[in-house]
Amino acid sequence: MVAHREGSGVAEWHETEADVMFISAGQITMVYGGTIVDAKTTAPGEMRGPSIRGGTEAKLGAGDVLHIPAKVPHQMILAPGAKVTYFVTKVVQCAGCKLTA
Repeated sequence: MVAHREGSGVAEWHETEADVMFISAGQITMVYGGTIVDAKTTAPGEMRGPSIRGGTEAKLGAGDVLHIPAKVPHQMILAPGAKVTYFVTKVVQCAGCKLTA
């Protein structure tokens, strides 16, 4: 999926999906880890909230790639007036899946 943001996102948590992101234009601060403040289940296996408490911050710009494993809270923060365009791929992580050749 190609996405474009002109503002910060909410904190997210996915039970079985990892995110792999490639920043194509702009700059962000990604907060990951910690706990989601006032987390609410928004769909099966999905939680959202307004922010993250106790997370780690990483500054990312064009050309950077980030992998967020399943079950890791994360939130994209943009500076006021900033814009970002990025590609994100969702990778389903499942225990006990059988691969066939």
